Amino acid sequence: MPRNIFDELGVSGTKHTFGQVSEEYLTELKGTKAIKVYKEMSSNDSIVGASLLAIDLLVRQVKIAVQSANDDQESVEKSNFLRENWGDMSFTPKDFMAEVMSMSPYGWAFFETVYKKRQGYKEDGSSSKYTDGKIGWRKFALRPQDTLYEWVFDTDGGVKAMKQQDPNTFKIYEIPIQKALLFRTSTYKNNPEGASLLRHAYRSWYFKKHLENIEAIGAERDLVGIPMAKVPASIMASDASPQEKAMLEAVENVLRNLRQDETAFICLPSDTDSQGKPKFEFQLISSSGTKTFDTDKIIMRKSREIAMTVLADFILLGHEQVGSLALSANKTDLFFNAIQTWVDAIVSVLNQYAVPRLFKLNGLSLENLPKFVSGEIKSVNLDVLGRYLQSLTLSGVQLFPNEILEKYLKQIADLPLDVK
Repeated sequence: MPRNIFDELGVSGTKHTFGQVSEEYLTELKGTKAIKVYKEMSSNDSIVGASLLAIDLLVRQVKIAVQSANDDQESVEKSNFLRENWGDMSFTPKDFMAEVMSMSPYGWAFFETVYKKRQGYKEDGSSSKYTDGKIGWRKFALRPQDTLYEWVFDTDGGVKAMKQQDPNTFKIYEIPIQKALLFRTSTYKNNPEGASLLRHAYRSWYFKKHLENIEAIGAERDLVGIPMAKVPASIMASDASPQEKAMLEAVENVLRNLRQDETAFICLPSDTDSQGKPKFEFQLISSSGTKTFDTDKIIMRKSREIAMTVLADFILLGHEQVGSLALSANKTDLFFNAIQTWVDAIVSVLNQYAVPRLFKLNGLSLENLPKFVSGEIKSVNLDVLGRYLQSLTLSGVQLFPNEILEKYLKQIADLPLDVK
């Protein structure tokens, strides 16, 4: 019997067990463990933090506009309705875009679409600027990555829902994908968790983290010295009495916890042996000579590797006393283009899922729907642009008078436009 042409014969291939995605081969980066690691990387590492901050600030600058499908009255009315809803939510579009970019460290961001009736002012948080009674967006509510309990998959490997656990009450909530928006850095194998932007930086971060700890310990030991105590051999013997073992443990605790601060002190017994020598002695041994490895260079190299994985190594230009202006421009352009690609992907999800659902709930036609379009992320080097315009002029190209070109040049330089 021939199969129905609408049947799906294959599967996405995403490996999952009991609702947990198991694509990662490193144990420490599987499931909820990965979320904790990426949270630590984002919160504690200066290079990771600076890179993510650069992404966040750039995304906040992007202007999201509404574009009508056609110029006819119906299309214009639809675009006006969409524009009204975009600006009528309980948070600003810029804040929403910034929350979506939480997918950078975690690989994904899951939002529940919360609706409201547009019935003017309400005290329950569902206020609207409009009173037409239509259904509108109240908010796109982020369901934080660290509240993920498990994913619900269908037989084909598609995502049916996200199960979320309240960290306060431990109650489980199931949010169907039809009521949600899932943003991902990668859709490979339809993995709902995408791929963290920090995944390739993990190895460099791991070594950098431990090197910094070792460096700090080494600096402390160099400044303070290595504590050493001389104690009677009897208390170190294997057959020492419980009292002697307790005495040895007390001495070891003193050595282990010794710090140079305002409360530092050592108190030793004044007992002497038969020859009049103290039974207990204490001294600090200073380390001499230079180290085989320059930890500063290694840590800097690891920092550079981390920045490179997120295309943000331009933030290190100047710190290493290397790098030309042209190199900086090339690196920033690459970084801006990457951010632009992510913003376009965010807009695509809104257009594909959020917009049709909104119009369908209001009983409106799904033909010729308006769509969101993103502005450009770019940084114009006015010095380079000026030299280019000068070269064109010297070669005989007639640039001015040109009202459109003049307006553009004034806009990118933040110069006042002519008021007419």
